[in-house]
Amino acid sequence: YYLKVAGADSYFKVDFSQPKDGGRKAAHATHSLLRQDGEDSLIVIKLPENANLDTFKIEYAVYDSSNVVSNVIKESIAVLPPAGGADGAAFVGSWQTYRYKDTGDTAWTMAVGVDTSWTPLKCLNGKLVYSQDGTPYATNIFNRLSDEGAFNANGILTWESKEAYTYLDEIESGCANLKYVVTNYNDVFRGGWSYNATRKELTLVFDEDGQVNGDNFEVIVHHILEITTTKILISSPEGDLTELVKK
Repeated sequence: YYLKVAGADSYFKVDFSQPKDGGRKAAHATHSLLRQDGEDSLIVIKLPENANLDTFKIEYAVYDSSNVVSNVIKESIAVLPPAGGADGAAFVGSWQTYRYKDTGDTAWTMAVGVDTSWTPLKCLNGKLVYSQDGTPYATNIFNRLSDEGAFNANGILTWESKEAYTYLDEIESGCANLKYVVTNYNDVFRGGWSYNATRKELTLVFDEDGQVNGDNFEVIVHHILEITTTKILISSPEGDLTELVKK
């Protein structure tokens, strides 16, 4: 890539011919707002510690080995204060997800708890088989054990979600000897956060694998509907609602 700050006389030449730590898209990167189909690399810009809290513009273009250059892409980059300064003071502390409501839902769903799916089965030749008039069996059990984290005063975000998924192995199960398979998940997220009280926007920049690099990262801007000393009510870009409570 060729890259420069808009208005500058000189430019940077970013070489992607060799893999660089944090500069290439992970082979199995998960979907995120910054990773659309076709992307295969990142341009990492390290800002100085004393960078002004303002917005600046960059211009960049792709070039190949024959120096064929693409159209110029222009972007604006907002430099936000970590944690949002005084605006973000109310967020500082440990929180846990209490409940959520997806767009279109009329009732809230508790974030921590068990959700069980039942399937009618009956015994046939020593095995359990599906039957509309059979006995209901718990075949899938989703258990969210915890979903919590902390907004630190220095703008660091840490979050952890623990889940357990259990399903009935109908092939290995006998009529009187049920076999369940349990898989545990523990997802750790780390990143940064900033809050703008004027726009009521909470900006989160975090990775999805707990590693400090440029892979598997995501940026989300939430709208804050309410914040008190004990509760935060958040609206996602899609309109889903999430309520956090102070630990």
